[in-house]
Amino acid sequence: MKKIGLMTFHTAFNCGAMLQAIATQLALNKIGFDCTIIDYYPNSVEEENRQYSFNVCNFRFFIKGLLMPFFPHTKRRTARFEKFRNKMNLTKRYKDINELMEDLPLFDIYMVGSDQVWNTQAALSSVYFLDFVPDEKRKVTYASSFGTSTIDKKYNNEVRRLLNRFDQIAVRESFGQKIIVDLLGKKVPVVLDPTFLLSKNEWEKFEKKEFDYEREFPNGYLFYYGSLEIEGTEQLLNKLATIYKVPIVLSYSGMYSKIKVDKKVYDVGPQEFLSLIKNATLVFSNSFHATAFSIIYQKEFYVIPHPTRNSRMESLLDILGLSARFVTNETVEERISAIDYVPVNARLQSEINKSYKYLQMVML
Repeated sequence: MKKIGLMTFHTAFNCGAMLQAIATQLALNKIGFDCTIIDYYPNSVEEENRQYSFNVCNFRFFIKGLLMPFFPHTKRRTARFEKFRNKMNLTKRYKDINELMEDLPLFDIYMVGSDQVWNTQAALSSVYFLDFVPDEKRKVTYASSFGTSTIDKKYNNEVRRLLNRFDQIAVRESFGQKIIVDLLGKKVPVVLDPTFLLSKNEWEKFEKKEFDYEREFPNGYLFYYGSLEIEGTEQLLNKLATIYKVPIVLSYSGMYSKIKVDKKVYDVGPQEFLSLIKNATLVFSNSFHATAFSIIYQKEFYVIPHPTRNSRMESLLDILGLSARFVTNETVEERISAIDYVPVNARLQSEINKSYKYLQMVML
C-alpha cells in the first residue's frame, strides 16, 4: 500500500478547510492508499503579527482579535475544531520549512491538497508547493487553488519554478487552470473539491446537532453562513426569508453581530456546520463550502456574489449548471425556483468519476 503525505490547510478554524482536509484523506484511503496529513502548523511571530497587526484603520478588529479568545463561545468553538482535528491521521507537528527539511516525513508520494493553498495575496508560501521535498520524490496536487483569477506578476517566476517540480497537477477551478496555462504553457485538469468525493451518507456520520431544530423551528429555517460585509447581504437575507416564509438562523464567527435574525449561533464547528446545512429548508451564503455541502445534501440554496472573489464559486456552479443560484437584490425575485437535482446529480457524478480517475492515475 502506497503511503501518501498530504499538505493542505487543516489547522485553520474554518469549517471548509477542515472538512476538505479530512475528505481528501478519507477519499485516498477509500481507494487503497494510506494517507497522512503533514501537520504543518506555523506559529512564528511574523504569522502572529500579521493576524493581530495594528494600524488606525483596523483598530476595532485589532481589539476584537485580542478579546475574542476570552469569550465563552470562542472557547467552545475552538474546542470543537480541536476535537475534529483529532479525527485526522497526522504526522508530528512542524512549525516551519526548516523543520520539514531537517526531518522530512517519509512517504512514497507527496501531495498538495485543496483549498486556497497557492493564494499569493498575502505572501507566497513555498511550503504549499512542496519546496521542502527533494526533486527525486514524486509530487502531485489535487484540487489546489490560487483563490483568485490572477496572481501578482512579481511571483510569476517563482511560482513557475515551483510548479515545474510537480509530476502531476490538478486544480479546483478553471481560473487556476488558466493561470497554469499562462505560466507553464500546458493545460492541467480541473477536478472537484474533495468534499464531493464523500457521499451524503458518509458525511452524515460526522454530523452533530447544534440545537433542537424540530422544537425551535418546526416549519424549517433559512441558514446563513458567510461574510456579512458584502453590501446588500442583510436586505437579501430578509427578502429570501419572506419569500420562503421561514425564520433565519445565522452562523457567525465574530464576537457579536448587530444583524437582526431569529437565532444566532456563534460556536459552530465542522460537525455542527454539516448538521445545520442538512436540516435547513434553505441555505444562503457566499461561502464555497456552504454551497458545496448544500449541493451534497440536495438543499435549496442561493449565493450572493462577492465583489472580487467569485472564481471558485463560478467554476463550480457553471460545471453543475447552477449559475442561476447567484442572486442580488435586483434579481432574486426572478430567480426563485426549485432546483432539479436530477441533471445536477448526473453532472456531479460524472465529475466525481473523473476526479477519482485522476487520483488513481497519479498514484501509479
